[in-house]
Order: sequence, then C-alpha cells, then structure tokens
Amino acid sequence: MSKDQLLKKYPDQKEAIEFFIHAAPNGNLKYVEWEMKVLLARQAMKEEVADVIALFDKFSQRLEKKDIYQYQPHELTSLRNQLFAIHEERQNRRNERQKKVDRLYYSAPEDVACGHKVVYDSETLRCLQITNKAAAIHYGMETEWCIRLKDRSYFEDYDKSNVIFFFLFNKQLDKSSSYYKVAFSYERDINNDIIKLVAWDTKDQQFDSAELAQRYAISSANEERRKMSIDKYPVRIVDENDPIRIINEKEKYKQYMMETQKIFPIMINIAKSYPKSLLARIYSNEVPFDEVAELYEKEQNENIQQALAKWLTKSVDGHLHSKHFHTMLNIAATTQNDDILYDLIKSVSPDILDAVVDNVINRPSSDIVRYVAYNNAISEQSISKIFNMLEANKKIDTSVIDIIVGLVQRDNCPIDKLIQYSNNPSGRVQENVAHNPRTPGHIIDKMMMRDLGDMGDTTRGDAIYYDNRTTALLNNPNISPELLQKVFDTDNDSAWTILKNRAAGPDLIRQIFNYWKQTVFKPGVANNMYCRKFAGNYKTPPDVLEDVYKYLVTPDALEAKKIASMLADNPNVSKQLFEKIKSDYPKEIRWDFRIGPHL
Repeated sequence: MSKDQLLKKYPDQKEAIEFFIHAAPNGNLKYVEWEMKVLLARQAMKEEVADVIALFDKFSQRLEKKDIYQYQPHELTSLRNQLFAIHEERQNRRNERQKKVDRLYYSAPEDVACGHKVVYDSETLRCLQITNKAAAIHYGMETEWCIRLKDRSYFEDYDKSNVIFFFLFNKQLDKSSSYYKVAFSYERDINNDIIKLVAWDTKDQQFDSAELAQRYAISSANEERRKMSIDKYPVRIVDENDPIRIINEKEKYKQYMMETQKIFPIMINIAKSYPKSLLARIYSNEVPFDEVAELYEKEQNENIQQALAKWLTKSVDGHLHSKHFHTMLNIAATTQNDDILYDLIKSVSPDILDAVVDNVINRPSSDIVRYVAYNNAISEQSISKIFNMLEANKKIDTSVIDIIVGLVQRDNCPIDKLIQYSNNPSGRVQENVAHNPRTPGHIIDKMMMRDLGDMGDTTRGDAIYYDNRTTALLNNPNISPELLQKVFDTDNDSAWTILKNRAAGPDLIRQIFNYWKQTVFKPGVANNMYCRKFAGNYKTPPDVLEDVYKYLVTPDALEAKKIASMLADNPNVSKQLFEKIKSDYPKEIRWDFRIGPHL
C-alpha cells in the first residue's frame, strides 16, 4: 500500500504513517498497514512497533509464521519476545545470560526509592505510582512489560508522551498468576486531561480494567481450591462447577470490588493532577531550545539523552545560529540512532549533513546515505566522500544506483564525477547526468551523439530511460547549437523540445517556425501552445516574432494577453511590433510592469 493510500485510509494518522515510512526497512512499505493496526489497537507506542518490524524483517525466515499479517495486534508482545530471543542468539550472548540480566534489571536503590510512591496499601493490595525508569525496572521484574527493559527507550517513549504509570500488586496471588502484578497506563493530552486508561497483565496483554475484581476473584478462588486439594488429590483439578469454588469466588469478588473502588479514584485523581515530567514538557514545546541543549550536554543516562537528542534534531534548522549549534553537530557525528539521523538529514545545513555523512560513511548499507544524497544542501565535499565509499565497495545494486542518481542530480556534483558517470550502464544515472546544468558541454554533445548513433556506441543504458535521457540532453543549456541543429535535421519532431533550450540560435528557431507553419499551423485556429514557445524564447528573431503575433488567434482574451505580454518583453521585439501590441492592448496589459527593450 502506497503512502497516499495509507493517508487516505488513516487520514488522522499522518504523523504515525510518516514515522513508520521513515523507519521502514530498506524503504519497504509492506509492513506499514500492519503497524498502523497495532498502533490503533494501542498495543504499544509507535517506536516499539517499529523496533519489532525492524527485527521481523531480519529474522522472519526463522519464525513459524513468516508473513507479518498472520499476527494479530494482540500478539505483538509474543512476536517481540521471539525476535529478541533470535537476535540474542545471533549475537552469541547465551553464555552471558546472567550478566545480561544483571545489567538489564539492576538499579541503584536510591533511584528506585525516589521513583515510586505508595498510593494505597492493605493486607490484600498495594498500589505504587511509578515516576522513573529505575522503579519501572525494579518493580516490573518477572513481567513482560516493555517499560522494564533497561537498554531500551520504551519508558522514555511513554514518558515524553505524558503517560502516567501505576503498578498494582496482589499480595494473595501466586507469581504464576497473570494478575499478581497489573500495570495501569493513563494516557494524557497536553493539558493533562486523561485520554485513555489501559490495563496490562504480567504477560503484557491488555484487558478491561472494569473486569479486574472479577479476574482477581477467579484467580484467588482457584488458588485456594488448589491449596486445599494438594493433599487430597494427586492431580490438581479445578472444577468450574464446584459450589465451594463458586461461593469463594463470589466472596472474593465482593472483597476485591470494594478495594478497587477505592483505588481507581485515587489513581485517576493523581493522574489528573500530577505535573508533567521534564520529557513531557520538552515534547510539549514548553522548554526553550537552549535549555534542552544544556540538559542534553549534562545528561548521563543514554536513553534520556537520546530522547533529548530526538527533540533537538526535529527543530535543528530553526536554531542553526544557536550558541548550542555545536551540540547538534556532535549529535549528527556520533549518534547511532537512525530515527535521530532521519530527522537530521532533512536539515538545510551543509555542516549538519557533513557530520551525518562522516558518521554513516562506514555503514554503506544504511538508508541514511541514500536520503542525504537527495538533499540539496549536501556539500561537494560530502558528495565526493560518498562517491569514494561506493567506488571502494565495488557493489552495484538498486540501492547503490539510487544513491548515485541522487548525487549526480545535485548542482554541486563534482564535474569529474559527472564526466565519469555519463558512461554508467544505468539509464537512470545517464538521464540525471544529462539533466544536470553542471555537466560540461562536450559531455552533453558526446551523449547526444551516442543517442543519435553517430559514434557506433550501443551502450545506451536502460531502454525505459532512453527517451527521458534524450529529452534531458536537448534541454541542457550546455549542448552546442550545432548539435541541436543536427538533431532537428535528423528528427523534426524534436523541434518543440529544442525550442525551449536557450542554446538554440535564431536561424534554427526560424527553421522550426517554418516547419511549424508547414506541418502544424492551422489558419483561423488557436495555436497558443506553439505561439507561447516562440514568444518566450529570447533567441527568437524579430521577423519570427512578428509572424507569431500575426498568427495569434484565440477566443480566450486572457491567453492572448499573456502571449502578447511575452512578445512585448522579448528583447528581440522590433519597435514597430512593440507599438502595435501596445496599441492593441492599451489597458489590458500593465505597461508599467513590462521589461521590454522599448519602454
């Protein structure tokens, strides 16, 4: 599904669609519709969904279900866990599993202490408000919640989106129950008004928070029944119709209902009144750019620093003269986060783009290089670096051709590279070399002669681009007048393309005009399109301009006025014709705005 189709299907999700398109592996949009379904089902933040897709694109062949559309949105967590496991195995870290666990989940006690607050506590339930990542990691252990992953930025993604978390612990349930820990996320808008409440069990599965008391009661009753049956029965069987179990479940439901009716108002009141975190204020644009840059420079936590960098780089072009511009250069030169790089490559600053190129030049497989190649602000120095990298790798595929096409389009592409790639086997590359006004005239002539077949060179590149390349050559201002004459003599139908080129001389334009009169011109019929071409070419000789005005027949007074204005502005218009036009259109044309030679 194309971007336009996606925007039509999800008109209110433009930002998310553009995010997923930028993050799409190798620019492939086949996953975006699935990502949108997961996002709209509120299974995860867009950053987590994109991470899962990046891994799926790499490892899908190792999964039982190899088509992403075989997975339902609620299966995201399961899929993510499978992909993480494959990724870890590939990096040969299984023998360091315990060390990784320590690294992922250990948090300093003082960080945990300041990152949570007990908002409710009884013999049965204990509810904590979670205010930092250390607490989320510590109290989220033995669950599959993404926010408890230390080396991922999922907690920061929620934090900057102004989401408030509460963890509810059931002291009476065994750890095997999916509800012995429950997480509540309160999504808030920019004014801290609650948008949505989402409840998650330990398996990271969403459920209706209104059903919590019932789920607690069922789990609690089952556990009590099992404990009572351990000695009596060799196999633990729970009979759904057991009257004792049903009575216990009703009693438990009543107890849990009373407690949850106390807890939910507490959480809602806190969620409404609790101030935004620093990241949330930053992403609501409530903190000045320079202050955020200073915070970035001092921040030690890698995930928070990346979140700050992401915000800074989104507005980099608005602060090119900031005293903290060096911070932007440092981010561009060092970050390994492709999301941040995708923001930076939109910059109009050659310095920023130079830093990005130096950063990714040793990662030729990165799409970043391709996007930089199409940015008009890229410096000639960076263009040369990318060419050198491509030539050193000696790898030619579609992605490399895409990069070369972008580079040879640039107005500051090195001339030696334009000369070199004028002979490239790719028709796309040749077409864009032909378009570039910096390509030397003798190269344009050589390519044109090759198209005419006069040099016996059959290396014309991809056939699909052949006509486009010929048109580009005829439009290039560096082509010689002699060769334009030769092309017209060979193919009269090329006249209208040649006529747009200022390199065409007066004699050739006169020949084209005579050809037009003999083959195309129809007396008494509007010939505006052709009259406009002759009137707008500053090489059209005076006698042809007079004939053009003579043949100007149109029922559209506005169109006639426009062409008459073009004739009056042409530097070759005769004094006699100028006065006639002025006499015919004394009021219709604004003569005080004209630039003709006889004013």
